[in-house]
Amino acid sequence: MKCEFIGREYELEALQHLREKSVASLVVITGRRRIGKSRLIEEFAVRNSSCRYLSISALAPQDGITRVHQREAFAKQMEQQLSLPPVQHADWLDLFAHLAHATEKQGWIVLLDEISWMGAGDPEFLGKLKIAWDSYFKKNPQLILILCGSVSSWLEKNILSSSGFVGRVSLHVRVE
Repeated sequence: MKCEFIGREYELEALQHLREKSVASLVVITGRRRIGKSRLIEEFAVRNSSCRYLSISALAPQDGITRVHQREAFAKQMEQQLSLPPVQHADWLDLFAHLAHATEKQGWIVLLDEISWMGAGDPEFLGKLKIAWDSYFKKNPQLILILCGSVSSWLEKNILSSSGFVGRVSLHVRVE
């Protein structure tokens, strides 16, 4: 049984405003570990039940986890949550294209959780995410793509302050 969600009204209201827009939204949510970032997004999804919700999490960093393992985990979660056959992929762009295709119609809230872990050690990850946003994701005006993570410095450097994502981020929520 889930606990009642209390508080975070400001953050929920900021997210809710995105549903009123007629363009896709790219959201960055930061905050330290175990503070409730993912739970906030789950609550947002519950309150917007007309949207489909998909959450894909990165593997936690540990010895032996490679970018190939991260991509395989991403693909497996897509397959399971979207009832897809095995997703063939050579790189992140293939995976993002599959995800964008699966979420191209109707309202979607898509969470990429612990994105800094997802892209760690892969110099092409951010470039391919940017290409996927520009070429695929932003075509669905009812899509809210949320990049979340507890390594705020990585998100600040690689997304929020990156020239590749300037003008693309619709909202940054810092969960205190």
